[in-house]
Amino acid sequence: MTGLEPALIFGLLSTGISAIGAISSARADSKANKYNAAVNAQNATQTRKQGVIDADRASRMARLRAGTNVANVGGSGITLEGSALDVLEENAKEESLNQLRIVHGSEIQAIGFDRNAAMSTSAAANAKTKGRFGVASAVLNGATKLSGKEFGFGSKSAPAPNHADQITF
Repeated sequence: MTGLEPALIFGLLSTGISAIGAISSARADSKANKYNAAVNAQNATQTRKQGVIDADRASRMARLRAGTNVANVGGSGITLEGSALDVLEENAKEESLNQLRIVHGSEIQAIGFDRNAAMSTSAAANAKTKGRFGVASAVLNGATKLSGKEFGFGSKSAPAPNHADQITF
């Protein structure tokens, strides 16, 4: 027994644990990023659906306001021509623009979720690659340390000479 056996065993164990740690970390990162991608994709879908619902609600409210406006104009004795008709038409145009703004706003938000989902999907793939490199690094690092012990590359060298006693002032 040369004394290298315990060092070799501990070195191999250390290398194995480092490699397993790299794999475990990569799997956890990949899994978390896949989950984030799925959540963002669901958020994008839900945001688009909510935009349609909100635009429909705005449309219903616009029709109610338009009906109320027409009734008010008619009840006041004003005919639906000239300025009164122009005002009602402008109101209808503005209500239509409001519905488009609602849908557009939800689409912009959904696009943000889609982009986040794509970035998370990419990060999941990158985590796996990072794990592979981590395993390779652990194995190479362990092999380097072990080869130094085996072949004496890591042995202590003689201390550097101390020339402090030769300094004169």
